[in-house]
Amino acid sequence: MSTFRITRPPGPVPASVIPLRRTLPAVCEDVNHLFELRGLIKRAQAEERRLAQSILAHCEARGLEAVVGTHALATVERRTTLRVDAGLFLEAVGPRAVEAVTVKLTVARTLLGEDLLAAISEATTTRALRVDGLSPTSAQPTGA
Repeated sequence: MSTFRITRPPGPVPASVIPLRRTLPAVCEDVNHLFELRGLIKRAQAEERRLAQSILAHCEARGLEAVVGTHALATVERRTTLRVDAGLFLEAVGPRAVEAVTVKLTVARTLLGEDLLAAISEATTTRALRVDGLSPTSAQPTGA
């Protein structure tokens, strides 16, 4: 089984990072496992998109509505995506349109600037776990 690996910028791990190998070996293994799983998920999603596009192209080229394998059936479906004209929507709904509007932060930053956007926004902080791969030379903590 191959291992998906992302290397972090060169340099040692900061002294503030507790060497989990010595203190919590089970958590250390969980970190490694989580890192590998996230890599596998990304690779699986990319492969899923590639296969889906390939099968869809095959069906379209041959005028097929479905293809059956030994374990599954792939059916071509039609999906319609609406693109709402924001101006007409606001005009039609009026002030209540605010309930349905979502702001794209990248566009909002461009229109308002970072400071004004922050001033009119509500910040919510959540905890997240970032997992970075380590190169063999950076796996040793410094200053400990």
